[in-house]
Amino acid sequence: MLNELLEDYQEFNEDEALDEFIRLLWSSDYGCRTYRKTYAFKLQPELLNNNDELIKIFEPYQKIKIRHVISYYNDKPNSIDMIRIHINNMYMYLTNSEVYMSKEYFNFKIQPKKLYFKTIERIKNGEVVNIDEIRNQLLDFEKKTEELRLRDVGKKIELPFNEYKKIINGYIFRIFNNYKSPFEYEQENGWELNVIHDAWHEDNYIVKYFCKSLTGYMKNYIRNNKEKEIRKKKCNHCNEEFIIANNNQKYCTICSPVVRREKVRKNMKKMRSKKLSF
Repeated sequence: MLNELLEDYQEFNEDEALDEFIRLLWSSDYGCRTYRKTYAFKLQPELLNNNDELIKIFEPYQKIKIRHVISYYNDKPNSIDMIRIHINNMYMYLTNSEVYMSKEYFNFKIQPKKLYFKTIERIKNGEVVNIDEIRNQLLDFEKKTEELRLRDVGKKIELPFNEYKKIINGYIFRIFNNYKSPFEYEQENGWELNVIHDAWHEDNYIVKYFCKSLTGYMKNYIRNNKEKEIRKKKCNHCNEEFIIANNNQKYCTICSPVVRREKVRKNMKKMRSKKLSF
């Protein structure tokens, strides 16, 4: 299906093929879907020596829920559905403040569970457990987790889905125009397609091409639309701060021509001295 649309577009310049692909893409049943995964442990009072304080401070952490994006499906999405799933996942990665958080964030999120089992192990070994120390550790985990969450959310962008669709449609037009079949690619680059043909279809190649291309285009979009960092340094001449365009700048816009004229004057003076010495 997918390879036929691309062939029709390239061989017969049929815009209908591109329009049909876009229609099928956005009418796919595979929308942006998420689910909550629970990271739980069973609180066993007897393992905490039935210590009421320990039981109380660990109780709120028995079930930690973290939201994830659904990226695996039990049914069999077709090739266009697979591209749509990738497009959805890119959007969630870029914009959703609950999913695709950093590994560091997830590690801190489940630290209370790890601390619970460490505490049990210490009690089993006959160690004296400092309850205030454990309480403070849990509070530190919460604080660090929130700091990391805010950091990760700060990296997300605001992009309405309708606007995102327009951007993707523009990239799809480029992808259709730039597409080269496996045979064309082999002929131009001397590259041999090494696959098990019984388990492979050209659509596999096309899906990979679409996904890699869209990922690259969106990376460029983010980089080009990212707010430029304002960098400053002190002028070597007047010692006042100024905004720099690159690290080689030493002087502000006021001092730069002054310093340049001074250098020219000194060079001219040296040249005159050399002439007089002859």
